[in-house]
Formats: sequence, structure tokens, C-alpha cells
Amino acid sequence: MNPINSHPALTGNDLRPADGTKASAKTAGGQPAAAAGQQNPPVPQDQVTLSATARSLLAAQTAPTGGARLGEIKAALANGSYQISPQRIAQGMIQDNQQLLVPAPPAGKA
Repeated sequence: MNPINSHPALTGNDLRPADGTKASAKTAGGQPAAAAGQQNPPVPQDQVTLSATARSLLAAQTAPTGGARLGEIKAALANGSYQISPQRIAQGMIQDNQQLLVPAPPAGKA
């Protein structure tokens, strides 16, 4: 005897009425659930709209990297000829931070 399912007519995934015949799904009107020619109504779909900032961030993350340029940079790093510009790095960091800063709303407006 199965302690989880002690009813002998209900074994596995095969649900049967007490008389042993195979059950079929019926709608409330007594019609078969999957009648020929009937189609299920369309399911409404969710929509998402991205802001301009989100689109630009997504584009920056998914932008393809130039394989040739990457190879040039690796070679320059390996032979010591790659020039690092601290000023250019600092300017890029400032620009990134300015884009991420959100101006505070005017006083009295929320």
C-alpha cells in the first residue's frame, strides 16, 4: 500500500473514475475541454519601455569590441608602448559621473 496515495484507482498520472474507465476533461457545459476547432483566446502581453538612459547603457554594454583594436592594445601593452593619459581617463570619469547624477527637484516641488 502506498502511504501517499492509498486509493488504488488513482495511480501515477492516470486519474480514473471508480469504475476503471479513463476520465476525460470536460467544460462546465459538459463539452470536451479540447474540442476540435476551438482556439484559446490570446493572452495579453506585458510591455516594457526603456528610458533613453537605459537604452544608451544597454547599447554600451552590448557594443561589439573591435577585435583588431583590442589586438593592437594588447600588443602595445606587451611591448610597453601603450600611452596612458591620466587626463583623458579623468575626463571620461567626470563625464560618466555627470550623466549619472540626477538634478534635485526645485524646493517646494516633489
